[in-house]
Amino acid sequence: MKPATTKSRFTLDDLCKTRSVYDPKVAPDGKNVVFGVFQRDGAANTNRDTITLFNLDSKSIKSIAEGGSHDWSPDGREVAFENTDGMLAVYDMEMENIRTLCKIEHSAHFINHWVDKGLSWSPDGRHIAFVSSESAPGETDSPKAFREVNRILYKTKGGSNRPYYNDNRLSHIYIVPRTGGTPECLTPSPFNEHSITWSPDGQKIAFISNRTSDPDNNQHHALWTVDIKTKSTRQLTQNNESVFTPQWSPDGRHIAFLATVGAKNNNDSMAENTQLYLLPAHGGQLLCLTGEMDRNILNFRWHPNSGSLYFTIEDEGTSKLYRVSISNKGKTPIIPATESKIDGFSTMAQGDDIIYVKSSQNNPTELYLYQATTGESEQLTRFNRFLAEKRLLQSSKTFWFNSFDGTKIQAWLTKPVHFKSNTTYPLILVIHGGPHNMFGYEFDEKLQVLAAAGFGVLQINPRGSDGYGQEFKNGNLNDWGGGDYEDLMAGLNLALKNNKWIDREKLGVTGQSYGGYLTNWIITKTKVFKAAVSDGGISNLISFSGTSVIHSLLESEFGEYAPLNYDALWKCSPLRNASAVQTPTLFLHGETDNEVPLSQSEEMYMALKKMGVATSLIMYCGEGHGWRPDLRPKNRQNVYERMIEWFHIHFQGKSPSTP
Repeated sequence: MKPATTKSRFTLDDLCKTRSVYDPKVAPDGKNVVFGVFQRDGAANTNRDTITLFNLDSKSIKSIAEGGSHDWSPDGREVAFENTDGMLAVYDMEMENIRTLCKIEHSAHFINHWVDKGLSWSPDGRHIAFVSSESAPGETDSPKAFREVNRILYKTKGGSNRPYYNDNRLSHIYIVPRTGGTPECLTPSPFNEHSITWSPDGQKIAFISNRTSDPDNNQHHALWTVDIKTKSTRQLTQNNESVFTPQWSPDGRHIAFLATVGAKNNNDSMAENTQLYLLPAHGGQLLCLTGEMDRNILNFRWHPNSGSLYFTIEDEGTSKLYRVSISNKGKTPIIPATESKIDGFSTMAQGDDIIYVKSSQNNPTELYLYQATTGESEQLTRFNRFLAEKRLLQSSKTFWFNSFDGTKIQAWLTKPVHFKSNTTYPLILVIHGGPHNMFGYEFDEKLQVLAAAGFGVLQINPRGSDGYGQEFKNGNLNDWGGGDYEDLMAGLNLALKNNKWIDREKLGVTGQSYGGYLTNWIITKTKVFKAAVSDGGISNLISFSGTSVIHSLLESEFGEYAPLNYDALWKCSPLRNASAVQTPTLFLHGETDNEVPLSQSEEMYMALKKMGVATSLIMYCGEGHGWRPDLRPKNRQNVYERMIEWFHIHFQGKSPSTP
């Protein structure tokens, strides 16, 4: 007889117990790994990032400080990082103490989501380079009588601990001696610089900067170098590319970077896949190393021999690690990561063994060691062991289907906790954001929360999603709410046909950001859903184009500046068809969201309210867009509580206890 399980369902309190591992970096001697650990603190209603050490010999784990960006000194004796007070600090491995060097100032100016403002040791270990801005002007006690605006990007991203408006401070590259002293600015310019990497000889730093005449109005980020002694700068790539995260080769001959080469890009979710490029360190012809793979490249690292690079691709809900030769572009799969996702990695000293971060549907991110001689991986950390031992976590079953025009679409279906085959259950269609993101095999807390609350969950990667090639990713350009809507409904209909346990009278839909947009769109097109939750969604593409800090998104998606394209934008705006809505809809939105401004939910909410549709708008004070990690823990819990309650009320006419 099978023993009864002692596991219980995933609860909202577990959100503050779950930890996320990120950004591993192996020490030069290969004995330790430094990485970040993210955890929510429910009692303090804040979030914590902890700089953590893992010793590969003793398997011991040690937290050294709370803070952000981190990097090893070349001799492996110290770790530099930014502490929670915004100070550049150094941890001494032998003395086990911390000294602070100087203040790091962060501008509120939003450039794009790929900007790296991390720090880096000089190859000789004598200096630390970092990105900082000038000090913010002091605030007066007198309230502002007015605010003058004379630039396009006058807003910031907004949200927790971030200003609402651009402070107009520029980010530059500084260096400071490891022993302390006055930082020296290497790039005193009227532009922003970021994403730094030292040349192996320590004479130059490569960086990214948009030095066009109107940087607010384009995404032409070029690769530059600055001479440490003379401070002279040189541009290495053209302005028609958008370049990200450069890394100098260990032998100093090349600089590798991610880039897009399309004429239209934006500062948010790009349709064009990023590819891995190579450039001679003195400048010259770009060489694309990955284009024929037809996938989005995320992370990359040089092999210590400078003859190859490791990189990850997004592919059909997974992310996989490959190695590419720079001589012939030959590619070798290293870690296939079937039904899982690799989120970051670092090579050991010899370059063949790899420390990496992986997650799967039942396991949040943990640290792993891949050994080349055996081809096997060993899990190093178990921060989230309690989930495997104490919680009932649901896995999703993937399926493929042909959409209305024959396009192959991938989806995942998850059964609720305590599923019984002779019972029917509500189903929630969850839609991803982006629009060019993807669902897959990573740990998804929203999925687990909904499954624990007794809902089945359907996730679909409609056209426009990442992971299926450039043509597929382009599938919703100039056609928001067109083919992608049809894909979602085709997947839903197939799930209903093949799964009798789904209660057709209790269907819900929710999505965040672009998922919120499609939620708003869906309720104008069909009455099949009994309840909807729109989370930070767009409703009016015309007003969005003039109020969002990611204004360039619509220009890259629809091909023209909004005032020249109002007809196309209005055609794809859910607000245009709001009179057709009958679905009870809850709107959730960060009050200081500048990526998708609060007014987007306000417009749709007001339209439904005027027509007598059951609706409510919850504004989260001081919160920004996307419920990203900086969302306060209590607000994150409240988002899920309200979502679950809304679905239960409109499915059953009552509100059960929240998990």
